Amino acid sequence: MANLSFSRARNASDNGGDDSWKAQAFVNIWMPTADGGRRKVGSLPLKDSRAWDAVAIQRLQTGGEDALRAFASAIEFDFQMAVSDKEVSAGF
Repeated sequence: MANLSFSRARNASDNGGDDSWKAQAFVNIWMPTADGGRRKVGSLPLKDSRAWDAVAIQRLQTGGEDALRAFASAIEFDFQMAVSDKEVSAGF
């Protein structure tokens, strides 16, 4: 099972700019390494301006390890190659 962690992003309110594009929290995704350590392989940004994200932030922030385990067991993964193995032609 993937080792997930939840972190709340720091808000830099003193820069005077529009920070609406910034995530307020992240779900970090970690995988074990051969030497017994772990490597961060990705993160899911969560913004409180998006309804589902706001609910997820609240649940993860207040639910502790149980909420994180529930999140981890509900998440689905799939694998997609970035390059198609179909032959491509320009068509012109």
